[in-house]
Amino acid sequence: MIVSEHRRAGSRQPALRQAAAAALAMLACLSGTAALAAAPKVQPVIQTPPASVIAEMASAPALHGLALANLIASNCAISGLEAGDAALIAGTAQMVAQHLGVGEPEYFSVYIDGALRELGAAGACDTHAASTLSLVSHLKAQGGAVLNRAELD
Repeated sequence: MIVSEHRRAGSRQPALRQAAAAALAMLACLSGTAALAAAPKVQPVIQTPPASVIAEMASAPALHGLALANLIASNCAISGLEAGDAALIAGTAQMVAQHLGVGEPEYFSVYIDGALRELGAAGACDTHAASTLSLVSHLKAQGGAVLNRAELD
């Protein structure tokens, strides 16, 4: 079980600042730390899909998709996305990165930088909303969960 922090993008901060906050949250996940200055009072407690599913997902394209979905879920208002879903995506990305042997420098230079470029494109939220929802549904169907969702709502 992974405890991951997530900060919903309820305020109207510029997208780049929100993306940087999401990237810092992923860094916290990858480095095993658990602190962001502006973290919500109740942190999402997640369960990633089992190791066998992580192993099946482990590929560079899947990790890119997880990094992008995490930024989209953290920075876009998406109908149907529930509290803690971005943390589930981030935690799963962490597990996939670990399975692939991708360290923090590579994760940020390859995966987060690429995802940030896509997030910065016009209409990125609309373009990637459906795939982000689909990914969350897939993670949940494979055993992923936000264990304290009621506390987050």
